[in-house]
Amino acid sequence: MLLISFAFILLFQFIPAPAGLNQTSMQVIGIFIGIMLMWNFIGTDWPSLLCMAILAIFQIMDIFKSGFGNSTIAFLLVFFMLSHVLSQVGLTRRLAIWFFTNKLAQRSPWMFVTMFLFGAMFMASFMSQTAALLVFLPIAEQVFKELKYEKGDRFPQMLVLGLGIAVGIGSANTPLGHAIILIPIQLLESQTGLSVNIMAYSAFGIVTGLLIFAALILVYRLLYRPDLNKLRHYDATRLRSDLQPMSVQEKISAVLFVVVIVIWLLQGFLKDIAPTVGGYISALGNAVPVMVAIVILCLTKVDGKPIMDYKDAAARGVPWSALIFNAAVLVISGALTLEKVGISDFLISNVTPLVS
Repeated sequence: MLLISFAFILLFQFIPAPAGLNQTSMQVIGIFIGIMLMWNFIGTDWPSLLCMAILAIFQIMDIFKSGFGNSTIAFLLVFFMLSHVLSQVGLTRRLAIWFFTNKLAQRSPWMFVTMFLFGAMFMASFMSQTAALLVFLPIAEQVFKELKYEKGDRFPQMLVLGLGIAVGIGSANTPLGHAIILIPIQLLESQTGLSVNIMAYSAFGIVTGLLIFAALILVYRLLYRPDLNKLRHYDATRLRSDLQPMSVQEKISAVLFVVVIVIWLLQGFLKDIAPTVGGYISALGNAVPVMVAIVILCLTKVDGKPIMDYKDAAARGVPWSALIFNAAVLVISGALTLEKVGISDFLISNVTPLVS
């Protein structure tokens, strides 16, 4: 597969280009095919570095401006670190347990299931899918064990599959920490000049997500219909006994996270109300408020220790392979749409007559 991939990357440019394309077009197409093969069959780690290096060696585009220097990558980096701290201080687990131990969740087995999955969707709206799953899956396994469910029973299958679907919905609700949203928004702005801020996207995304979530619950209740009798007498509030009282670190981290969200809200609302202040806050971008929050967490000491261990958050909280992969995606996507490459114009001129 390596040989085939490198053949596309190095030799595809020598294939005669069809009308409307040029040698650079063929070169970029070859790189795209070769890198896609590597990403699918080898991995997304070093092939991502190769992707950016090849485009720089062939002088096709500035990889630092489009990749590592892109505001999307900076935002993902600092947001992953902040999410890690929220998890370390116990805030995410506390929120997760609250969702399915409140009075509403205790009304019936189906309300328990609904609130459990809703909690996963809510958490995934503000952090990565993986982080949300790592909070909810161990809790789900504890519930299965206490209720003595066996492997293959329909309720555990439904809940675990539902968690996967719920965090998928959550990852589309907001752009917070979700490269799959941030990258298209970045590409839209770079190619068309149209800007979509976090809150404008979220206002539409959350409503859409809630509708899809409601459809998921209806499918489970009307079509899948697992036996939930064991849940009728299950006291989920016992899980609260594992929680310690809210620590000072947890409170400070929660307040800072709320402040960051408020600043993002102001970035979307103040432009029209107070153009000067709104323009200044909007110019900060999405990453700067998170950077300031991280600095405060590193400076604030409780019991002689900073709330955020910077080295730990950078090493364990940031999925570096995924971050480099996203940088490479931005670079190769940008290369495919360059005017000098001409692939976009070629596709438009050839596809439009077929679909018009």
